[in-house]
Amino acid sequence: GTLRSPQTIAGYTQESVFWPRVKGLDIAYTSIAPAPAQWFSSWINDTPIALPGDLIGATGLEWLGSSTPIMTSGQRVFVRGSARPAGTQDPSTGVIVRYPAGTVVMSTGTMLGGLSGPITQIHSFDSSPDGNWWVAVVTYASSVTGQSEQAILDTGSTYLFPSFTRATTENPAWESFTAAFVNDQRGVTF
Repeated sequence: GTLRSPQTIAGYTQESVFWPRVKGLDIAYTSIAPAPAQWFSSWINDTPIALPGDLIGATGLEWLGSSTPIMTSGQRVFVRGSARPAGTQDPSTGVIVRYPAGTVVMSTGTMLGGLSGPITQIHSFDSSPDGNWWVAVVTYASSVTGQSEQAILDTGSTYLFPSFTRATTENPAWESFTAAFVNDQRGVTF
């Protein structure tokens, strides 16, 4: 297929397309459509995955805007964006959603295992190519230190700053994490 703008796909006039990712014959991308979806939306080929106003699974949340989907070799697709409780004007929440079920993997304002406070920002998110593992760099409000701290979360583990040291003779602590990645064997690099 060819991405171009403007064009009408699935009833949406796409005015811009951004950040294409290719997997096999499929193209995932972000689009801006003026109406009826008024903000960033996520697409794979000619199929909308996450449009503003769409409900997210059975979570009670609706999309405000989303980014380019992360496709895997299986059926799983991960979409990052912002959402709010359906039908409200409440402040937005950062979310990572796994499709096709529309399951929220993580969101700002919630605590995941190993964190002493709620996630305040999701800096990066990645999936293994097979879709079985994921990893994210987040900031959370630590109830232990009273400060904002960073952590790397993966499908079942939490890595906090004190557990990381540099491979040098001085071994100073890490100052921050930018992004993390995971492979099909659950090997995390950052």
